[in-house]
Amino acid sequence: MTIQALPTEHLAGCPVCNHPQANFVGHYPEAYLEEGLSLYQCTACAIVYLNPRLSLLGTHMLEDQSLVYQYDEVTQAQAVQAREGIIDWIEAMTELTPGRMLDVGCNRGYLLAAAARRGWQTTGVELSQVAAAEARKRFGLTIYSSLSDLPKNQPFDLITCWHVVEHLHEPVQMLSQLAESLSPTGVLAIQVPAYRFADEYVRRGNSSHIFCASHPVHYTAETLSMVLAKAGFETFYCDESAEHLLLTIYAAKPSRQLYREHLNEIHQKLIWFERDHATLAQQLQAMNTYVQRLEATIEAKNQHIAQLEHRLQTINNGHIMRLLNKLKR
Repeated sequence: MTIQALPTEHLAGCPVCNHPQANFVGHYPEAYLEEGLSLYQCTACAIVYLNPRLSLLGTHMLEDQSLVYQYDEVTQAQAVQAREGIIDWIEAMTELTPGRMLDVGCNRGYLLAAAARRGWQTTGVELSQVAAAEARKRFGLTIYSSLSDLPKNQPFDLITCWHVVEHLHEPVQMLSQLAESLSPTGVLAIQVPAYRFADEYVRRGNSSHIFCASHPVHYTAETLSMVLAKAGFETFYCDESAEHLLLTIYAAKPSRQLYREHLNEIHQKLIWFERDHATLAQQLQAMNTYVQRLEATIEAKNQHIAQLEHRLQTINNGHIMRLLNKLKR
């Protein structure tokens, strides 16, 4: 592959916490950069990042040249179908039902097309105008060039960043913007190459899948959760797959957890009410049974008293008749 003249920039500090000190991690060849890739790990927050890295202009140039997702019709159909499985998994793990979805870094729109099949109202953001034009042409999708172009006051129920966060120059800033665009009960779904398995990528001969010019930052479960926390999110699901060498995280704003805790509290109160109601119902039934037995006893007693009164009346009548007979004599 021909070496491309892509502009780069040197960092004075960590792209996450701005700490100026970092330890050298390693150097890897890169077809798009003559000087290759130099990785450093921040001594403050442990983030691993490239220095130097592609500038934003260089990133735009590289993305516009990319043919990674330039599929023919058959492959495209297969790609969309495969991504339906991703949406299905997200729905199952997050208990979400189709609503408003934003895919950041949507490329040619395959994930959005899959989501639309499942009933989601889809919107995309893509910095590559080449990829965005393809997404609009192929699927008729609504694609914006940046988050700032999104309509205001229209929060999303699901925001996906599928193999996107590792491309971000300023991850905390970008993720903070996403927090503003997410509904109080919405979910942010992220997948990136898992840096924890970097050696395994190399062993399998797939080092370029993780170490490349377009990946300025690398994440483990701990460091990505830390970045999300800085951006105002709470991680509620995390999986580092040793089989697929991928890190998947689902996060939400704290309000979602509070909402779910509130619902759980209401559910528990309902359970308690139903349980107490059942106890009261049993007690009431027992009382009703007792009252019925008591009423039957009173009725039997009244009948017995009536019989006694009748006998007494008979006895008294006989006594009176004897007295009258004596008087006649």
